Amino acid sequence: MTRQAGGRLSLVIRNYSPAWFVASMSTGGLSIVLHQLPYQFHGLGIISILFFIINIIILSVALILYITRCFMYPRSTWTALLTDSQETPYLSAAVIGYTTIVAMVGLVCAEAWGHSWGIVAYVLWWIAVFFTIVECVAIPYIIIRWHSDATKELTNQITPVLFLIPIAPLTTAAVGGALCLSANWTARMQVPVIIFSFQMLGLGLLLALALDAIYLGRLFNNRMPPQNKAPMSVIVIGPLGQASFAFLNLGIAVSRGAFAGYNKGTFLVQGVQEAVFATCVITALCLLGFSILWGAIAFLEVLQDSLQKCGGQRLGYSIAWWSSVFPIAVNATALIQLANVMDSPTFRTLSAALCILIVILWFGNAFFTILGLIKGDLLGLQKGWKGTYIVGDKKEDVESENGPRANDYGVAADAENQA
Repeated sequence: MTRQAGGRLSLVIRNYSPAWFVASMSTGGLSIVLHQLPYQFHGLGIISILFFIINIIILSVALILYITRCFMYPRSTWTALLTDSQETPYLSAAVIGYTTIVAMVGLVCAEAWGHSWGIVAYVLWWIAVFFTIVECVAIPYIIIRWHSDATKELTNQITPVLFLIPIAPLTTAAVGGALCLSANWTARMQVPVIIFSFQMLGLGLLLALALDAIYLGRLFNNRMPPQNKAPMSVIVIGPLGQASFAFLNLGIAVSRGAFAGYNKGTFLVQGVQEAVFATCVITALCLLGFSILWGAIAFLEVLQDSLQKCGGQRLGYSIAWWSSVFPIAVNATALIQLANVMDSPTFRTLSAALCILIVILWFGNAFFTILGLIKGDLLGLQKGWKGTYIVGDKKEDVESENGPRANDYGVAADAENQA
């Protein structure tokens, strides 16, 4: 075992968590909402592109740091993946962040610079499909094989962060449909994307509904998530909103002639496009209705835990707060698409209101994240950047004068495990 003193940067890399990928997917979600918002003003498109660029930077830096951790501290990284049920699912956020970048390549680059960028988006989307299938198989298998605890009830092992797993295939499906509408693809290119996107919908939505049922059982059993993880409850509405957005995009793509232009077999023909479109719209409405329940539960939970500050407790800032941005963003995009389909001013107004909320949440998270980076506490530097630390390649080999290492959520690891 190698231990080195004074390695502040080494400690940052050693403690670096895939939870930071959530900042990327949230920034990507905001960029898409701003690009699709029905109430456009001069310069809003440029602002959405700026968030697109910021997303690329965030994801690139996060990937570099996490890959560096894998090479410098392979034992601790592998141990964390096999033992920490809160770390492994966050790898899905990297796939989601990448897929939001693919979406903006099609929405912005293909529209601005022509068909060649549409081909780039097409290739990037199929790469996203590969990553999605890998994460949807690998992460659940790791959780089933190594994270399951026979001494705990099943419902107590289901936490909101697990909902990131189905969000990944649902995001891939939604982006596939969106690109069919904006990337100038031929019918021969669109149809395979639409078919695979529906399969991604089945993979993600059915898994999300299964998790919904088990998680609801946990809540009925009076097992709310720990206070420091209350903002993560918003993740639960993510799969429903993203599935709704995906159904709408795919239904519109079919109605605009993707199947008619392909015209093969008995299903991929013009005659079914109206039925597919109507089914997708009705399904999207039902899913958004279900998300109202989970959104209300998440809001009340965060509100209650925030008000408990008056009772001597404090809901401090942590990376978990980034989890509240993306799920709201995908519900906003679904409302935007419903507004287009129904020509509904109500849905346009609701989507604009959610967009304002998303912007406030993003800038609030950005402010406190920068503050936490300056202080060092969000990176596990409890004594700040001027402290002296001893770093090793085992989970317990991080020492400082302040006691146990803080985890990715800004609380002591021992306290979290007890919760």
